[in-house]
Amino acid sequence: MDAGTLHVGVLILTVFGILYADHIGLAYIRGKRATVRARLVSFLHSYIWLGLIGMIVSGVFLVLPAWEFYLTNLSWYIKMTFVLVLIFNALVIGGLMKHASTMPFADLEDGQKQTLRVSGVLSVLGWVVSAAIGYFYL
Repeated sequence: MDAGTLHVGVLILTVFGILYADHIGLAYIRGKRATVRARLVSFLHSYIWLGLIGMIVSGVFLVLPAWEFYLTNLSWYIKMTFVLVLIFNALVIGGLMKHASTMPFADLEDGQKQTLRVSGVLSVLGWVVSAAIGYFYL
């Protein structure tokens, strides 16, 4: 199996976890779920982390043969910026999970609510933009 096939395969598997986690998060933010199950969110968070790590590792093997090209490609730098956003956002989400599993969204402080909203938007943007740039431009 080549690195490109592995990269796309890991992305496809990861997308299922992302979509499910985003569905749960959106239901929580909209008040459709009072809280989220801590074990489920922890599992999904770990699953998506593994997917992100798998994407990074397979991506390294994709980039290595043409390293000089990527160093001169603005699209690659934009994609890597969004990958860094995903990494930092995943760290933030790890801390936010405890709030979502212990209290309803409506009961959170305004700053906590805003952090959850921004984290959700950054997650969607990070995954969509990274995948789109990889598919259309690299």
